[in-house]
Amino acid sequence: AIMGKLSLVTPASAEPVSVDQARAHARLGPSDGAEAADLLLKLQTARADRESFTQRQFVTATWLLTQCEFEREIDLPRPPLQSVTWVKYYDADNVLQTVDSSKYRVHHPSGDRAGHGEIEFDACYQFPVVYPREDAVQIQFVAGYGDDGESVPAPLRHAILLVFAELYAFREEQTVGSVTKNLRAADDLCWPYRVIS
Repeated sequence: AIMGKLSLVTPASAEPVSVDQARAHARLGPSDGAEAADLLLKLQTARADRESFTQRQFVTATWLLTQCEFEREIDLPRPPLQSVTWVKYYDADNVLQTVDSSKYRVHHPSGDRAGHGEIEFDACYQFPVVYPREDAVQIQFVAGYGDDGESVPAPLRHAILLVFAELYAFREEQTVGSVTKNLRAADDLCWPYRVIS
């Protein structure tokens, strides 16, 4: 398989866990004086950490995968896949064209632990000549469990809370190389959801 480049087009409009839920989990009262913006930053960091660990997209977002040429089957990372918006390519004259969606099938594995989605081009489809550039073939797709935090499986949300609590507890320190009970528990919760590429 060709190594494609992945870039975020439209980020998720919500976090899997709210600041209020994180405050409650870390037992932070209103008198703790922690700034909401700082808590949100830690929450976003915890979520990004867990998405990176599992190689998943938690809340709905739009991604762009680009590669230098066509393949009969193209894996779409960051499951679960919701839909493919379009497939485009730069033709021999370096003009962007759109592939007719009847020329390929989209495979959407289902379930909380779904693997990569996939585009499969028809066996009879003659790939056009593409311009020699790294992003000659472009696929925009939508991935994630749903549009809000409630759609994200509970173990993944709980793992985010554990990492958040760790970031909050050690906000003044650098504990390089130490793996705490919280982080081990977060890994254990996420392990069954890891995508093996």
